[in-house]
This record gives sequence, structure tokens and C-alpha cells, in this order.
Amino acid sequence: MNDQPTHETSNLSVPAWMDPACFSAAPTEPAYGYWVGGRPQSCQSHDELAERIRIDASKKVYLVWTAEVKYLVPPEEIPALFEAVFERAQVHVKKRRDSALHTSILLSDLLLFIWFTLHGVALILLLALVALGVIPLAESMAEQHRVHTYSAQQMACEVPEARFRAWLSTFLSHRCSP
Repeated sequence: MNDQPTHETSNLSVPAWMDPACFSAAPTEPAYGYWVGGRPQSCQSHDELAERIRIDASKKVYLVWTAEVKYLVPPEEIPALFEAVFERAQVHVKKRRDSALHTSILLSDLLLFIWFTLHGVALILLLALVALGVIPLAESMAEQHRVHTYSAQQMACEVPEARFRAWLSTFLSHRCSP
């Protein structure tokens, strides 16, 4: 994305990811789009951008741009995208919950099978069930409760964390690229 900010432009009192210029300048044409996989993807309208965020269950879209912003920003930073971010969070939580539930069921079935055949391995499998099934399931249920009460004010409070995730993903992808 951008090179590191120079000493003249960087403000040492704020983290690098909170500097508006830490992300690339937003393209001027088209007026809407998102950044994913190291490349910009254009959208024809605000509604198309909102739909792309809405269906992003894996939360791969870290950065977006609109006609109103000067730099790429996380979707959480644009109040007009609240509904799309809210729906994306709901789909993401449901996906995590379903995955944890399937893992729990699979490991429970395996545990029962092992319990009746090899008692020694059952304890290890029980620990795997708790670590890989029960704990993620409990976390996803707690996150689902949090998402049900999600508001525009909470989205605004999540901007620093969203900027950090976006900054970290772009920083790591830039360092790992050839």
C-alpha cells in the first residue's frame, strides 16, 4: 500500500494505523470500491459496495473507499455502511457458530467411539473436544449475543480496532510479497 510515513508527517502521539495517510489514497474513479487480495475492486454505486460488504462473511474486505473519503478506510469508519457491516457481522457469527457446532458434534462422535474401544486415547480426545469444539462454540454464542445489540455507536467505537486489522493485513501482505 503506502510507504511508511515520513518523520515530518507522522504524529508520534498516535499509532501508525490511526494516521489517515497510513493507507493508500482512494481512487478517484470509480467513486466506490473495496480493496481485497492486494487489489482494488470497483463498485458502480454505494448500494453495490454495501452489498459486497454484506456478503463478506469471512471479513476479507478490510478497506473501502467512497466519494467522501480521501484515503482507503475500514468499512466501520463510514457511517452510511452501518447496515452492511451489521449484516456482515451477523453472517460471520453464524458461520463461526455453525463451524464450532459441527466440530463439536464430530469430536463428540469420535470421543464416544474411542471411549468404547481405547480408553487411554479418550482423555486426549476429550481435551480436543473442549479446546476445538466447546470453547469456540461458547465464544461464538457470546459474540452472537453481542451482535444482536450492535449499534452505530458501537461501530464507531470499533474504528481503531478495524484500522489496526486493516493496517496489519496490508503491512503483512506487503512484507510477504515478493
